[in-house]
Amino acid sequence: MKADTSSHLDGAEKANRWFFLTWLLVSLWVFACAIMTQGEYGDGYQTIVNGRYFFADSANYFVQRGPLAGLALWPVEALRAWIGWGAIDVRPYHVYSGVLHSLYLVGCWYLLKRTGPDRVAEIIAFVAAILSVVFYANAPYLSHDIIPGLLFLLLIFLCNRWLNSPDKVLGLQLVLLGTAVTLIKQTYALFWVALVLYTLLALVMKWDDRRVTLRKTAMLLALAGFSGILSWLAYGLFIANDLNGASVLSGPLDLMKAVSNQYGSSHSDVFTADLYFQNLHNYGIAALLMVIPGLIYAFRASDARLRMIAVCWVICALALQFVSYKEVRYLAFLAPLTAVLIVPIVQTVMKHRLAAGLLMIVILFDQYRGFSASAAQLSSTAGMNVSRFLEAPDGDGRVLASKSLSFVY
Repeated sequence: MKADTSSHLDGAEKANRWFFLTWLLVSLWVFACAIMTQGEYGDGYQTIVNGRYFFADSANYFVQRGPLAGLALWPVEALRAWIGWGAIDVRPYHVYSGVLHSLYLVGCWYLLKRTGPDRVAEIIAFVAAILSVVFYANAPYLSHDIIPGLLFLLLIFLCNRWLNSPDKVLGLQLVLLGTAVTLIKQTYALFWVALVLYTLLALVMKWDDRRVTLRKTAMLLALAGFSGILSWLAYGLFIANDLNGASVLSGPLDLMKAVSNQYGSSHSDVFTADLYFQNLHNYGIAALLMVIPGLIYAFRASDARLRMIAVCWVICALALQFVSYKEVRYLAFLAPLTAVLIVPIVQTVMKHRLAAGLLMIVILFDQYRGFSASAAQLSSTAGMNVSRFLEAPDGDGRVLASKSLSFVY
């Protein structure tokens, strides 16, 4: 018995060391890419403009972006104003994003360790699901799609505790966290939808010794509604200032109509229906191979929290498939949930030497692809270098634009 305990502790200690080394290596790489990359994507520039709007440094505000993403840039704006950093240099924002995504990795590991005692399986699941090509390709930039995955997993953990023992403090935490993720990006109102649908399923299917009652379901629905009202009013306050004729109450509805009509009937030309399927391998080949068995295991197991994660994963994955707007990064928030789901499968695989060896090869190949993708972006985003664009001599190159550029304000 003592030998088994000692062996378990040794394995846990080694896994923690491996996590630290992995975290350090990945964080250094992300910081290096952040410093060397001087271009941004459209949503990143719009978030920067929104951040400066809150600091009275911009008259423009992009209402289609969540206000919390811009507000979260206050440390960068304060530092930029203090040291007089160039107005169009995006590298400080990239470094800040690197810090946030480094903390995201720590948070994912922290929650993953609370799913069971097998640290070796957890570190393997962490690398397979979270350190994907999608992560490496987006972590150096301002992204709205990575960190919300950690917040979603935390929301599920809190909801699971609340269902076990409804508590006012937990209820308040659910409302605040659910509101926060929605203020990062409107899409994440889906998190509340997934949690409410889970409770309805648990109620109807009588899962977990009828843990979910009609009263608890009604209470959770009320918490979701209160969070929705707070989010609606917060969006409405900013939209009313930007959309002429829009009120605080009607503003979010006007925004939804405007966004849905942005591409008219050409959605299928801009966003292909099978985009996610074409890029499944970029979410982690090893994770992809194990997530379906992980879902099956979760639905059959007696672990209520694991089943909740599985239900939320399926609901969100299906929902985003039916949303017209699609980008590969839009499914990045599922990575922490995927990591939890595949831990039991990793445990089974690691019992067989040949299967374990093959799994390690696939994971290493995924890491190679991730580092290669982010390295390739160092050259591809050079074409988006706004500083070089504005400082270029007259007649050096051409500019073709059909609308105003978001970094010009």
